[in-house]
Amino acid sequence: MATRRIARGAPAPTSDGATVEAPRTLGRYQLGEVIGSGGMATVYVGTLQGAAGFERKVAIKVIHPHLSGERRFVEMFLDEAKIAARVHHPNVCQVFDFGEERGLYYLAMEHLEGESLGALVRSAEGLSGPAFERYLGVATHVIGGVAEGLFAAHELGIVHRDVSPTNVVVTYDGVAKVVDFGIAKARGRVHQTSVGVVKGNFAYASPEHLRGQPVDRRADVWSLGVVAWEACTRRSLFARDAYAETIRAVELAEIARPSSVEPSLPPALDAVILRALERDPAARFADTRAFAKAFTRAVQDVAETAQVSRWLVEHFDADAPQEEEVATTRLAAPPPSRRIAVWIAAASLAAFASAWVLAGRDDAPVDIRAEANVADATKDSAKSNDAPAPPEPEQTSTPPPVEARAAPPPRAPANKPRRRRAPRGTGELHLVTTGVSSAPVYLDDTLLAWSPMVEKLPAGRHTLEVRPPGRPAKRVRVRVRADASTRVVVNLE
Repeated sequence: MATRRIARGAPAPTSDGATVEAPRTLGRYQLGEVIGSGGMATVYVGTLQGAAGFERKVAIKVIHPHLSGERRFVEMFLDEAKIAARVHHPNVCQVFDFGEERGLYYLAMEHLEGESLGALVRSAEGLSGPAFERYLGVATHVIGGVAEGLFAAHELGIVHRDVSPTNVVVTYDGVAKVVDFGIAKARGRVHQTSVGVVKGNFAYASPEHLRGQPVDRRADVWSLGVVAWEACTRRSLFARDAYAETIRAVELAEIARPSSVEPSLPPALDAVILRALERDPAARFADTRAFAKAFTRAVQDVAETAQVSRWLVEHFDADAPQEEEVATTRLAAPPPSRRIAVWIAAASLAAFASAWVLAGRDDAPVDIRAEANVADATKDSAKSNDAPAPPEPEQTSTPPPVEARAAPPPRAPANKPRRRRAPRGTGELHLVTTGVSSAPVYLDDTLLAWSPMVEKLPAGRHTLEVRPPGRPAKRVRVRVRADASTRVVVNLE
């Protein structure tokens, strides 16, 4: 069943068309509008409320009540939560929490405001010349981010197995996020799929996956190759009208050179994409990072994060702040009708509605690491990605614009000390870390986000704790100004 938008306050429909009134709260979360519903679960906008006015918007995925008593659905739900929670990377949608209350199982995920990669590709239809070159730079940046997110999962022994344009979100901040690990292959899964079942989107599944053979990280290289081919050509590669025809195309169809479909593509890109689409896994790139590096070298003119953000603003969100407004410290009010595509809902729910066919063994052994030696490359890449660290945590905050004010009132008499007012309002905190690319940031023992992060906090002073894995935690005291943006750099060397 395709995920659909549901009006605020409407009851959530189940797979048989019935409606179920949603609870107002689950655990620590206040539930808001329904943003998507599928055959297995409903996704809501949720709010986590903490001390001192702290609030965080999340997406809450709740299994349908009539499925809570069925063990296999609960196990699949639990697997998704456990697998996704293990991957901490800026290019992977974060899962914060999993719980059960009143017989309802739920998980709390990062709330993403953005568009699917498929929507981004469609926004480039009909473009040519410099406009197409600009789009290609944007698409290359996104593919590189997806590759890094997948690589982080692979290093933990997780193969996504369902990489597709609908499972990639590009946020309005210009960051690509991999979502939906609902059918990911990982050691220690509770639920094992029955023999004779293959899950996922057939048009992006690797040939060995469709044949039911063991898969490793190179299966995701294939899927990302299909995504890249379609992003560059703005055409479908293997999708056909019937499942059987799609599977046959994946197995046997000739794969055209991308430049033969889109002549303005750099010729060097052909060899890169076609190598990712080798039907023999041994002939592909050893991992997604190697593929992304070769892809970037072939395109050369790759967009920066801000340029990706700008593309989305121009093509999807007419009400969003303009570039010069984003640069100022005074925060613009959120647009009342922003087109929010919370693709976590669409992607994670669609996975459970995918058709399941063909012979396949989900309990086959997993060879996560490809034959090529990627360990050294991982270390070298990590070193090259580390930015030089400043000596101490640095906090910078640009004061809000100075406004004309009336003459100040006369001072209070000396025998009446002036009472200090508590800060009002909220402001944005931008925090980045050096020494490690990403680390969890806590406020009052509550996880805010993984760095780099942008969070809205009550105005005033706060003590944050950054807890990098395998390193000592570091406390940082920051002051957040009302209606302003405060930037903090934390050195974790």
